[in-house]
Amino acid sequence: MESTILAFPGTAEPLWFASNFSYARRNDFSVTDPRYDQWRNEIQAEADPAERKRLILDYQQFIFDTAPFIPLWHQGSLFVVSKTVENVDSNAAGLCNENVWEWVKR
Repeated sequence: MESTILAFPGTAEPLWFASNFSYARRNDFSVTDPRYDQWRNEIQAEADPAERKRLILDYQQFIFDTAPFIPLWHQGSLFVVSKTVENVDSNAAGLCNENVWEWVKR
């Protein structure tokens, strides 16, 4: 068996890596199981935050139990959720390009 280590910049978005498990899209790892897309579609359609969190946790367990690989990463990013901090660009943070110098405290 061959093994490979790949590097990806992780983000705080739980589904950021999900397309790499997609049956419907071309993916880097030749995953062909349509259940990954079914999980992702169900999570994205869920409006209740508590239920969405539960689905994401269940999806993570499903990945752990079935995936041909397990994505492992660590990223030292700063994410802010506060009513007193404005101008936080979560997309920039997700790309490892934190805009902390532009944050504004009310």
